Amino acid sequence: MVCSKLVISLSHTVAVYGQLCLAIGGSTDSDDLRIELQRQRTIACDISMKTKDKLIPLYKNQTSNVSSLSSTSECDLERLCFLFSGCLELLKLELTKSLSLHRLFPSGSTCFINTGISDSMIGTTSRKSVTSVISLTDRFRNDDYHITSIEKDLSCIKTLENDVDRIISVQPWNIEPDTHYIDANKRGTRSGVRCSVWVRIMDAVKRMKRILFSPITRVFAYSSFY
Repeated sequence: MVCSKLVISLSHTVAVYGQLCLAIGGSTDSDDLRIELQRQRTIACDISMKTKDKLIPLYKNQTSNVSSLSSTSECDLERLCFLFSGCLELLKLELTKSLSLHRLFPSGSTCFINTGISDSMIGTTSRKSVTSVISLTDRFRNDDYHITSIEKDLSCIKTLENDVDRIISVQPWNIEPDTHYIDANKRGTRSGVRCSVWVRIMDAVKRMKRILFSPITRVFAYSSFY
């Protein structure tokens, strides 16, 4: 099913983007990292729009023609919609985190967080100083561009998430997930795999909310900056 492949691809892209965000402000931060973040963000937004264009009309057709689908197909389609909604929520959280990190750690040669992996700066300071002065204006311009781009993508994803949640009438917490997805997977069915992915996404969303909005994270970010 095309929609299933799109949702899986979106989930993978969001996971890659979240991993790359962890390097912002660290010793592995670079202009190439910011460019790759932008590329992954563009891919995620494009997949989100394509998934909406294909999945939502199918869901509307199901709700208008209840007798046209079996109960199993109806349940699978609802779960796929919930997976898509969970991916959008997780992408929104990742974009919010990325926007905060881009504002907190502007691009440059200064390493704000020592992750334990860095090259020696002895003998390279004088060689890098001229380049830093020359490209300082470009760096500020690039920072503004990335921040503006993230803000636009974040606004787009928020609107998309609201539209999807408004169209999907059944809420995710009204459906009991299949806790025997391991046995179902052994029998060769795919329902268990979908349930396991959904459980992992919801667990990741909860953990991300606790990490992103916890007082410890804000205090650590503030102390690291100053």
